[in-house]
Amino acid sequence: MTDPTEPPLSVDRLQKLRLALRKTVPAQSLGAHLRRKQGQSLQFRDYRDYQRGDDIRAVDWRASLRRGDNRDLIVKTFEAEERMTLVLVVDVRAAMRLPVAAPKLLYALWSMRCLAQVAAEAGDDVILSTLFGPQDAAPRKARGRAVPEAAHRFAHEIWQSVSAPLAAEPVAKVEALVARLKPASAVVLLSDLLFADAPGAVTRLALAAQQSRRAFFVMELDTLAMEAAALGLGGAVELGPAKFAAAKPVPVRLAPVEGRDYGDTPRLLGADVLGGLRARVADHHQGLRQAWARGGLVWPDPVIWPQGVDKAGMAALFVKSFPPSAIFRGVAARGGL
Repeated sequence: MTDPTEPPLSVDRLQKLRLALRKTVPAQSLGAHLRRKQGQSLQFRDYRDYQRGDDIRAVDWRASLRRGDNRDLIVKTFEAEERMTLVLVVDVRAAMRLPVAAPKLLYALWSMRCLAQVAAEAGDDVILSTLFGPQDAAPRKARGRAVPEAAHRFAHEIWQSVSAPLAAEPVAKVEALVARLKPASAVVLLSDLLFADAPGAVTRLALAAQQSRRAFFVMELDTLAMEAAALGLGGAVELGPAKFAAAKPVPVRLAPVEGRDYGDTPRLLGADVLGGLRARVADHHQGLRQAWARGGLVWPDPVIWPQGVDKAGMAALFVKSFPPSAIFRGVAARGGL
């Protein structure tokens, strides 16, 4: 039986993309995604005077002799790259399982597995976590060859799990995840971002993810146009109880912020409603940007679902949109630096 969480991009294809990015993406483009510390490696950093406790093997005898005086010896310092920790956070609210024809959650799981694969090839640590799910309190960590299989199991468990009801108030628990962030970390959030963050938990994660030169990447998944088209929001459409009941899996964004249902009350939906939804979503996202921006926020343009797309079409969208994304390029290019 085919695993629906298997990404449309093969491991071989990901490897070729990663190797190509290693040659073409400059280190400075990754910003806080790459962190270096002073240590011993093959990359020269600078000269400085010898200090008590320095390894005598670091002395540059020729440079010291060229000084031609009796001052202290000169030692070389080098750059040593820290092992990076890639933190992958998947929003698992019920709204992420919509639209049924092409679920946002599936795109997020494909992204998570691909990013985990390229991080594993770079030798980085990977932490897997959910947002608004029962697994929030127990992030999982893997390294090296164990990463792809750990990501596979994690994706499978999420896909097979039962989300809280659509009308439930989502609650994020981020304390355990924040506690596991290291100085050389990059956090990736995969979500439609249509959640109310009144307690500020997700904002705490976003700000913690940018401390100590860390980075916070946001992959925004946008299905508004597709969902509106499925409801016929180009002109006025009355959704009575019977028709609305059949359409319940569709209206992910027909609530003030996130995916909630209306119940059985008849509603008159039209282009004015769609315009209002777009404005509210834009205001909501702008509020999140302002709350989260601390110098390490990377929030590129959203991935937008075409109208009428199904799972096969979403796979084609993934193959087209994921490799050139700033998030994939940042994670994949990091492995060659």
